[in-house]
Amino acid sequence: CLMLKAGCGLSVREIGRLLDMADEAVKKTLTRAKEKIARDAGAFGALDGQRIASRFPVVVETVYALFTEGYAASSGDLQIRRDVAAQAVHLCDVLLGSSLTPPEALGNLHALTALMLLQLARFDARVGSDGVPVRLQGQDRSRWNPSMIRAGLEALDAARASATLSSYHLEARIAAEH
Repeated sequence: CLMLKAGCGLSVREIGRLLDMADEAVKKTLTRAKEKIARDAGAFGALDGQRIASRFPVVVETVYALFTEGYAASSGDLQIRRDVAAQAVHLCDVLLGSSLTPPEALGNLHALTALMLLQLARFDARVGSDGVPVRLQGQDRSRWNPSMIRAGLEALDAARASATLSSYHLEARIAAEH
């Protein structure tokens, strides 16, 4: 909750929708997290590789949650929020280029990047001029972004080098079939 609020700038309502929590539960979680940080400030020193690796899946899940908010906005006038989705893609790029990223996480990050790019490539066709969402089979494929699709397929190829298979791999592969 704290990463989505402080790190990604999402509202309590948006966080609640993403994590399937009531607004009050999100507020309480945020308050407890802030209190814990204030109380244990000395415990938040430099992280070693093992601590980073053990916590990294939460970072990846947070990026995916951020993309989900962009893909299907929980508030506002727009059905989709391209800026939020693009921010999630950018965060994945940053993590892929970071020396702090555990090597075993690279496959998941490539797969998540592939999934996000393949979905983001369809954004222009996902909502009609009347603001109503357009189902996949009804989308004008000429409005899909071919360079983003190529980048997504390249990321999916990079993800195949991973020794593990995650839900991001599967979802990206399904998106690639379209």
